[in-house]
Amino acid sequence: LRDAFDIPLGEPARQGYYNNPLSPSLRRLAVTTLENTRFTIAIIEATIIKSRVITFGYVLLFILLLAFRQTDLNWLLFFCQTVFSAEIVSAWIGLERFLSRTRQARQRLRQHFIDAKQSVDGKLSVPIVLSSFSEYECAKDESACPLDSKIYVRIYPIESEKWQNEMVELGIVSAGGAV
Repeated sequence: LRDAFDIPLGEPARQGYYNNPLSPSLRRLAVTTLENTRFTIAIIEATIIKSRVITFGYVLLFILLLAFRQTDLNWLLFFCQTVFSAEIVSAWIGLERFLSRTRQARQRLRQHFIDAKQSVDGKLSVPIVLSSFSEYECAKDESACPLDSKIYVRIYPIESEKWQNEMVELGIVSAGGAV
């Protein structure tokens, strides 16, 4: 909101974070949210692989321990607590849910830009933009999952280039970068 409407709220964005030339407006909020979802999805996709491997590894080990009748009950209890504790399974489920909700918000905004590009007046719908924005922000809050800044730094050049191309594709900016 701070960036979209140019009002002083919270911490300032890091240099180069919002890559669109639009002036403060509802359209800028939609574009900024679309950009945020692009980077969030890329970071989660890089992070979630490790979470899936760890979770499925523990579940597989637990199933193997269950399959052998001579396994000590203490080991079964240990792995049961480990696998089904908040540390492993719920963290993985939270990431999956965050990824799913972010993709939904992103897809809704992308489709809206495509529809607006094809319409006569090219206007964005306030309810769709606000709904997508709040869906994304609520997904971030619900997941309580900090995004890895090292991954952000690593993916930034590639995702920024994809973002520039996407803005042209959706008619947000022209091929030269003008609004």
